[in-house]
Amino acid sequence: MVERICLPMAFIGEDKVSFLQEIRVLWEISLFELNNLWVTDWDVIQFKRGDFIYLAAATLGAAFLLKIWNRFWRGKRREGFYEDSGFILDRSNRPGLFAKFLGFSFKIILIFGTVAVLAGLADPFTTQSNQLEIQECREMVYLKDASTSMGWRFKNYDLSRAEIVQDFHLDLVAKRRGKCDRAAFVLFETRARLMADFTRDTDSLLHSIDNSPLVIAHVSSPEEWGGRFIIKKGFLPENNSGSTNLHLGLAAVIKLFEEKGRKEKGDRSVVIITDGAAEQDPEPQLKELRKMGIIPHLVFIDPDMELEARYWGGNSNKLKLPGKLLKDVRKYDGDYFIAVDKNSLEKVSEKLDRLHAAKYSAKVYSKENFIYRRFLVLGIWLIALAGLARLLTWSYQKVT
Repeated sequence: MVERICLPMAFIGEDKVSFLQEIRVLWEISLFELNNLWVTDWDVIQFKRGDFIYLAAATLGAAFLLKIWNRFWRGKRREGFYEDSGFILDRSNRPGLFAKFLGFSFKIILIFGTVAVLAGLADPFTTQSNQLEIQECREMVYLKDASTSMGWRFKNYDLSRAEIVQDFHLDLVAKRRGKCDRAAFVLFETRARLMADFTRDTDSLLHSIDNSPLVIAHVSSPEEWGGRFIIKKGFLPENNSGSTNLHLGLAAVIKLFEEKGRKEKGDRSVVIITDGAAEQDPEPQLKELRKMGIIPHLVFIDPDMELEARYWGGNSNKLKLPGKLLKDVRKYDGDYFIAVDKNSLEKVSEKLDRLHAAKYSAKVYSKENFIYRRFLVLGIWLIALAGLARLLTWSYQKVT
């Protein structure tokens, strides 16, 4: 409706628009502004030029006093418009109460119209407070184990650890859709590999996960591990690969946050998915994550210690590091979840989704709504009405 205020000015230069159409538009604008004035909360009205009100009030007061002084102290008042005409007016020729009322009402309406115009010129406004709810975005990296042991059979299943983890990972990411995550994906085995850079596009991230290798290991792994190594699809054979260098994976995560993460502080985390049989203690990297305000969440897959002991030996460091890793994750402000079957993985997915629940912050801002048009429209109409009352009773104004 505000835009329509400019329409009458545009109509002036258009020959096809009739005068009646302009009057109709002005009438609609007037009704709109008067209706807004009617519903205005008068308790919250403020004035940009409050001093103008006092100046206007003083001017009107001075004019009123001057009128009184001129009437009572400047000599005899004229008896009427016809006092020098020779006409003799009896009582029947004098105006009645209705005419006198109209003559008096003209002055009252004029005063109210003038006050409304002056109030509009004082630039009145109201303050409107609004609350904007902002969803806070989270930065997170999914760090997934692709070492040889992830190609082993998941206990009591005919699928490998990597295949079951793949379904879990895709489900976990899909649940984060629409939650303003800025996420990346890193694989690790002997080396760490960035598979997807930071992105807010969930579909793009899911595509990267779905098309990444599940296990990267030596070409001879199927023969070396016999029936234990059962993965077929998703196996990428490479020489000098297949170790579980979790510390290198965490180092890659740290570098990724340093180079491409947000500079301002915020919610940041890393979801680590591994079977825990690491080659080297990653405590230094966990300590660095805490310094950077990055929370580690460890998903420990199929902790089959008997099987590990059978292959690596009872005194192997690989059997000691998983327990220490769980303690260190807690020590450095994170948490861990142990998944022994598909059902437990589903529960882990739900817990992780709750831990990374979307956060919202409320921002309150104020907006000034200028309402001077309401007063100006009222004032103009009142002054016009006063002029009409004056015209209707002009011949009686001086007849007393």
